[in-house]
Amino acid sequence: MSETLDSFIRPQAAATLFGVKQGTLWSWLDSNNPRYLADFPKPVRLGKKAVGFSAKELAVYQSKLLAARESEVA
Repeated sequence: MSETLDSFIRPQAAATLFGVKQGTLWSWLDSNNPRYLADFPKPVRLGKKAVGFSAKELAVYQSKLLAARESEVA
């Protein structure tokens, strides 16, 4: 079994990765917010006051966005 460990990206870095503010990132995760994105990766609790996002899940989500863009163009 040679599965690689996943790394975690803190919220500020995840927001920067998607070119948005941290507030927008949290609104994507709030099911009561009009900006809610049901398929956006959920955070993982790292400690009492710390959360992070799976780097692998964020990469998969980015790939999905890029694939959707490509299918719109074609």
